[in-house]
Amino acid sequence: MNEQNKITYKNTILGLLVVMLFIAVIEYSIQIIYEPNIWERSSWLLHDPYKGEPFDRLVLREKLEAMDSSNPEIITVGDSSGFFSLHPGVMNKYLNGLKVANISTGANQAFDGYFADAKYMLKKNKNIKYVVLYLHPNLIPTPKVIEKGDLGPIVEEQLISYRGKLSSPPSAMFSRSLKTKIFTGYETSRYDTLSSHLVYLQFNKTASITSGWVPEHDIRYPRFNGTPVFFPDKETELVRKYSFQQLKVMLRIRDESTINYYLSQFADLCRQHGVVPIIAFNTMPWTVTLLTPEAAEGMKELERFSRENPDVHFATPYITIWGSEKFGMFNHVSREYVHLSSARLGLSLNNVIQHINLRHHYRQGDFRETNNEPLKIKRSSPASQEEKEAALAYYLYMSTGDKTQYEKLSTRVKNMLGNEPGFKEYLAALNDRNNYMQNDKTAMQLGYEIAGLQADVVEIEGLSHCSKDESMKWIRISGTMNFTLKSKLNNVSEPTAWPINSDIVFPIIFENKRAKFDGYCKEDFNTH
Repeated sequence: MNEQNKITYKNTILGLLVVMLFIAVIEYSIQIIYEPNIWERSSWLLHDPYKGEPFDRLVLREKLEAMDSSNPEIITVGDSSGFFSLHPGVMNKYLNGLKVANISTGANQAFDGYFADAKYMLKKNKNIKYVVLYLHPNLIPTPKVIEKGDLGPIVEEQLISYRGKLSSPPSAMFSRSLKTKIFTGYETSRYDTLSSHLVYLQFNKTASITSGWVPEHDIRYPRFNGTPVFFPDKETELVRKYSFQQLKVMLRIRDESTINYYLSQFADLCRQHGVVPIIAFNTMPWTVTLLTPEAAEGMKELERFSRENPDVHFATPYITIWGSEKFGMFNHVSREYVHLSSARLGLSLNNVIQHINLRHHYRQGDFRETNNEPLKIKRSSPASQEEKEAALAYYLYMSTGDKTQYEKLSTRVKNMLGNEPGFKEYLAALNDRNNYMQNDKTAMQLGYEIAGLQADVVEIEGLSHCSKDESMKWIRISGTMNFTLKSKLNNVSEPTAWPINSDIVFPIIFENKRAKFDGYCKEDFNTH
């Protein structure tokens, strides 16, 4: 190398060092002046924006931002059955002082996203001792479920990988406003609310109060004559049979069973962090169920995984069937029964923790073939306003805590509720949440407008029920439930369909000539 080339080389290196130093000074200055947190620096909200799913991205951001320094001893990760069905404020009552954080999100993050969420929380909270993978029974890690979890790899990259860290310097805090301007044309600032979606607005305000829970706002699913769909564990589609994962199967680098492959990753994650791995399953609605080959294959692989991994505790059976009235969507426990699903898991976890040296292996549970004839529902007449209000009284009471709704419950239901697991704890948590929203500087208030709902008296053939009162009537509700949120900053509504073909029916009875809700029935917890 001649002298001229040496000078050029040195100048180039010096120039690069000056540029790098200049960039470092800028990044350091931004960090000192603006103090952006990981979520402001991350491109998570608009990473690969054409995939969409903005609500699910916002939920994860709000959850982890609210919970990343909550220092719980127990976290739940998994699909939306846990997000909407598990209230930590109820669960904590059964756990002898241990505290739960609900980090469950949605199946579109399966399963890489669930594990990334757990790793993030384990890094931020050294007090975590138990990680619960909480799943709906037909959303266990089969190829079809993994395929739909398109946000999972993005979550993992943004939260865990070095690439995510390198792509999130302090100056990246300006990325969201710039991308929003490019893709939508709107101007934004770091202090703007990220969405005007009603569920997001209340979750944004209350995630830290509820430890990650928010009530469902579901379009109601068909209550009767449905069949849950289970997916095959082995890859069946020709294109994916020759994918990279299937090549690893052929080379015997990974298990042929997708269920075992992903659950083993969960077990290894927990072992690496010195925490106890626990698996639990959401309850399922009472439907005409068939023991399909796909379901049988999944149960076989779950049993094998349990046998080969004795340190993984199964807190609940695989299948526990509850009445269909206790669900919003087929995989979400409806808000008025969240005290039951939360108490069920709290009691189940307590059983595992109190007997941690025993093996809590996989149990099949209540999976059986039924030969029920499809129900026949026939409209008889329009219901009166009093009958309509009685039918909706329990739903509205557990949404608002309004004592005038409580007075529309039957004596039988009132007597049952006082002794039901989790009921008092849920009402206390509901009251705290409502007070927090109303006393906040924005004075947020939630409303439930039922004018768009129609009520009909119906006759039902083939449905047994715990209400045996001779005056019982079935009331079918259909139309639009309009959820509202009013504050000093927002006035939004969320009209939600309760379709007539979903057969949303409630039994009412008459006490002292007044219509009363009588639709509450006990359920089996299967905690042992």
